[in-house]
Amino acid sequence: MRVLHIVILSATLVLAACATQAAENANDVDDRLARKITYSGYKRLHVVTDDLSKMTGVTIHCGKNNSDWQARDIPVTINVKDMSLNKVLMALAEVCHLTVSSRKPDEIVNVWTYRLSRNKKGKDDLERYINKQIEDASDAWDAAVRFAGVPDSALKGSPEVVEELKKDRLIGKILAALEPDAKDRVFTGDSIILNGKSSRQSDLIRELYLYAWKNPTISSMEINGKPYPLYKNAHDPTSEEMEQACLTIQLTDNVGNITIRLFPVIKGFEVIDWISPVEISAEGHAILGEDQESLPVPLGSDVLSLVEETEAQRDCSDSRLRFLTRKEDWNLPALQMELKIELPKDKKGLASADYLIALSKAAGFNLICEDFISHQNYIGDAPKIEPEKKTKFGNGLREARFNWWSVSERDKLIIGWANDWRKCHMNLVPEALLNDLRDKLGKKGLYLDDVTPLFNLLPGQIDEWLTNSRDLDELSDVDVSGERVFWQLYDQLPQDCKKLAKTGTGLPMERLDAVWLRDFFRERRRETTNDSGFSLNTYADMNARKTYIKNALLITEAMSSPTFLSTMTMRIIAKNEEGKLTYSMKLSGVKDEQAFEINAGGPGAAFPILSKKRAEEQRKVSPDSVGKD
Repeated sequence: MRVLHIVILSATLVLAACATQAAENANDVDDRLARKITYSGYKRLHVVTDDLSKMTGVTIHCGKNNSDWQARDIPVTINVKDMSLNKVLMALAEVCHLTVSSRKPDEIVNVWTYRLSRNKKGKDDLERYINKQIEDASDAWDAAVRFAGVPDSALKGSPEVVEELKKDRLIGKILAALEPDAKDRVFTGDSIILNGKSSRQSDLIRELYLYAWKNPTISSMEINGKPYPLYKNAHDPTSEEMEQACLTIQLTDNVGNITIRLFPVIKGFEVIDWISPVEISAEGHAILGEDQESLPVPLGSDVLSLVEETEAQRDCSDSRLRFLTRKEDWNLPALQMELKIELPKDKKGLASADYLIALSKAAGFNLICEDFISHQNYIGDAPKIEPEKKTKFGNGLREARFNWWSVSERDKLIIGWANDWRKCHMNLVPEALLNDLRDKLGKKGLYLDDVTPLFNLLPGQIDEWLTNSRDLDELSDVDVSGERVFWQLYDQLPQDCKKLAKTGTGLPMERLDAVWLRDFFRERRRETTNDSGFSLNTYADMNARKTYIKNALLITEAMSSPTFLSTMTMRIIAKNEEGKLTYSMKLSGVKDEQAFEINAGGPGAAFPILSKKRAEEQRKVSPDSVGKD
């Protein structure tokens, strides 16, 4: 009987626990999530969540904290009508590759609160994206080295293909002749600089030089609107000229991309600033007997090509949603609906977001998507559907090719992920930086110290958010491709050091903490002399070319040896040009009892940089005004 009593008591406790849990679950429901939302616009995610909080009274946090701009600043286009707050939050998390977490009421906060943020899985996914590209670059390096041993008899194809294969093989030979630790050095951020005279690979470099001479990427330029052949009167390269060829191998800022760059010069003409990825062609892989995935040319605008299907599989494979990635996916009955897209008539500079919102309204579907394109283009650039004319819903959506789309007929909801969304997220730029630039453009203008933070951005970030931005085109003259690491160093200096650098005496680098300098360059080992702003036309003279190569070697040494850098002096040189200031940086010092000076380039633009409106106002008030920093 004792055992029986125990069993009955245990069962009673279990039932009581279940009843208690059921009661708690009943109280766990936040009825506010059922509130209907009507909302539309192209905005950063944190603006959307703040607006939703104000509309509903529900506290919705964005990012792990207010400094988490990588999540908070994701751009989205949204157009929803009478959609529950719960579904809106879940859809926002889905399109931004985030998660929704909730906090139960407690003694501190007596209501439910919610947060959209990137969890560990999401962070690991982006990390794998970087590692995969580096792995691919490593495999390409190894394939190029293997290709070095391919004999002439194995090089098959048209004369053009054979020439390309010879170049592939030549690159492989150069890589194969490097020191055993060369690959590891490059992949940890070092730069390898070789020349056509003293390097062990000098014969190979000269051969590569001749290839570049015979196959220039630029063969002519325009003078007074007429084509002018650069090589019409140029002679074949001499031995002395080939000795001045400077070849660099580096891991670039574009994740996992290794390049070889060759700087030759031919008697007053810039022959080529020749950049070649360290990878061999598909024909080269075929010769090696390696399988290379070959994708066909896209089949046209009416069907998705295999190329797109492959890319979609890469981008969308981990989603619970079904994206329109195959031709048959576009046969959904809802997508055959005929509709007329009516764009806003009272708004100037329409962008893709305006098109998507108009399409959503015409179809009667809610729309939520990440949008990394609307800050760049006008409606005239993309999509190409003619407004005011009837078209099928599916055709209208397909024209927005910058996103992958998922359409739910049951929920009447369109969800959009950006093509190569991981790359888009890696290239995101803090909204605060862009807003600061916009604000200063419209007021006092931008000065040198306002734009030096741009040197900290990667090339992909510059391209996505500055070069192609439609509301910051005043920055088109700003060139941050110079000796970026030294301008990054300047940007991190205290104000008193910046002021000293702008004086005639300059900033003695020994004033800077040696440990801080070491850590600074350790974090930026991928920033190398190959991202230089030196104009090859400027250095076409042979003596100038020698100076350039010498400086390139000095810069590389300075980056790898903060002790050597601490012996230098930094000067910011200002030059007044037609009432505006341009800047360059010079680093000077003494090495082996000989003085040297390195020109580290500059931002290129003339300061102050004003908005178009402010520039026009200034011209009216003071046509001869001079900008002062």
